[in-house]
Amino acid sequence: MLSSIRARVVLACVALVVFSVISSTAADYSIAKSSMEAAIDHDLTSSASEHAGGIGEWIAGKTQMISSLQDIVLMADPLPMLQQIAVAGGFFDVGVGYPDKTAKFNDWPNPPSSYDPTSRPWYKAAVQTGKPVAIPYVSTSGALLVGLAGR
Repeated sequence: MLSSIRARVVLACVALVVFSVISSTAADYSIAKSSMEAAIDHDLTSSASEHAGGIGEWIAGKTQMISSLQDIVLMADPLPMLQQIAVAGGFFDVGVGYPDKTAKFNDWPNPPSSYDPTSRPWYKAAVQTGKPVAIPYVSTSGALLVGLAGR
């Protein structure tokens, strides 16, 4: 079958064409794959940066609202202002914990005496850093919350 030179030349040409097509396809696939991966990576990084910026602005605004309560929480009855901040900021709950282990909350006006705000993650984080903080935590009821605390 491959005894003639013509058959060998034709076979060599066919093999060369097949090799060229396979090589070209593999190179095109590799280039396209790396290009798509780079584009996806860029899009994800850009999207994550935009979301992080938005979340940062949201937390900064909410933290500023909480920080504005520093003088108010020292009043005898801070509940009206806690309620106002809760409505204005769209907060689930606004409260203050004192070092003497007492607390006041806008939607929980009389916490039990066993409630110790100094053991809560938001209180500890604010005391530890000495500045306003945002800390995610799971409440005793199992809800995922973001605690904003100021010192």
